[in-house]
Amino acid sequence: LCLLAWISPRAQFSSEMSEASRLVYIAACEAYPTLFRCENPLVAALEKRHISARPLLWRKDAVPIDAITILRQPWDYIEHYAEFLEWISRFPPGKLLNPPHVVRWNSHKFYLRDLERHGVVVIPTEYIPKSSGPVPDVASLIASRGWSDAIIKPAVSGGSARTLLLAQGDCAAGQALLAQYHATEDFLLQRYIPTLRTRGELSLVFIEGTLTHAFRKDPPADSFSMINAALTPVSASE
Repeated sequence: LCLLAWISPRAQFSSEMSEASRLVYIAACEAYPTLFRCENPLVAALEKRHISARPLLWRKDAVPIDAITILRQPWDYIEHYAEFLEWISRFPPGKLLNPPHVVRWNSHKFYLRDLERHGVVVIPTEYIPKSSGPVPDVASLIASRGWSDAIIKPAVSGGSARTLLLAQGDCAAGQALLAQYHATEDFLLQRYIPTLRTRGELSLVFIEGTLTHAFRKDPPADSFSMINAALTPVSASE
């Protein structure tokens, strides 16, 4: 889920906002009901425009119809995905950032297949749709691609939940994971990119189609996951 919301200060937060609309909700969840420290710059920017911000617990609070809601930390959506999709569909047009159709598409990792169809280079991926039929053989899929190491993960996932690194053909744990969830969840099997550990992952942030800033994420030395990654700002020239 892309939680870096697209915001147009000229449109959504113009000086012509009424007093009743000078409130922005930041979607959160019951596990994390208060705003993280990283939200402070957003809150401060809104306050400069005399706009208040407050958390909205997406599974508990009513959907606001007269204020904008920004998706930032509803991190338990992966455990309640169908409910989450129904929740975002209840917002009036223009009141949820990002828009519901973007969130719906971006929250399911099969969007990579759409990007690939449009000529975008993505990590080599096997898409494994959920099925009540036979469970695909993970080792055979990896061998058919000629990969040595691979990552297996659900298509709806966050925080590296149920994500495994299958190294040097050791696929037993990945096969067991797929067998457990194959009937109910879509999965991805991807070639592992070893340079993630040495060169990190570059994230580019675009606002209204313009590259505004970038940063590199470096995983902890003992992990393949980007959870608790070190963040380093990267200049546009780099």
